[in-house]
Amino acid sequence: MIAVPFVLWLSVSAHKKLIPLLITVSIAICAIGIIDHARRPIDDYRDAALHLRGVQGPVVASGYLYLETIMVRPAIAFPALDCSRYSRRALLEVRILARLIPLEG
Repeated sequence: MIAVPFVLWLSVSAHKKLIPLLITVSIAICAIGIIDHARRPIDDYRDAALHLRGVQGPVVASGYLYLETIMVRPAIAFPALDCSRYSRRALLEVRILARLIPLEG
């Protein structure tokens, strides 16, 4: 939240030679974070949902497992009112992301 005010303050008060160094360090930190995130093991909820992909019959799930499962296959929320916590827009975004992100396994 402080990035924009910090950059504006820096552009006015800092030495012009310091700005390229700060930009380079910022890009390096972002790249390290992206690489670290990409190397993390698969989340337990995602792993469980991927195991449910081949299961025949109805699947009942709750919370995060419900959200991960509906990306892979149809599921029933438990308790039944649990799905009302998630707005239709959120569920639509989850389904859109499911088409954009390739599933592992």
